[in-house]
Amino acid sequence: MESTGRHSTATGRGRVARSRVLLDRPYSEARQLLELALADHRVYRLLAETGRTLWLGTGQKNTITLILQVELVSTGQGTELHAVSFPLDRFASNTAGRGGHALVVLLDAVADRAAGLPGPPVRHSPPATG
Repeated sequence: MESTGRHSTATGRGRVARSRVLLDRPYSEARQLLELALADHRVYRLLAETGRTLWLGTGQKNTITLILQVELVSTGQGTELHAVSFPLDRFASNTAGRGGHALVVLLDAVADRAAGLPGPPVRHSPPATG
């Protein structure tokens, strides 16, 4: 399985997908960009943070079906985000495909922010009538 976005590509097999993206930013800026991307895409929920690794959940409605592990790794060129997705349900089907898509959406959002591109459009509620 392969899922390709504007800045990243996820590959996977079976239940696990992996992706990475290099940002030409120091760790602190990369971390802030990741937070902005998470705020833009509210389907990702921060579950835990251990050191430079974030554990995110995503799924349908209030049920978490996929776990995303995002590690921020400082390099001589900036910060690389290493991401892995895996399902909570061991009997889930096509989890590499769904996980790969979730990784690409998230990492592309972070890279878009790093490139100075705006986040997704703000959705406004329709005006009240009456």
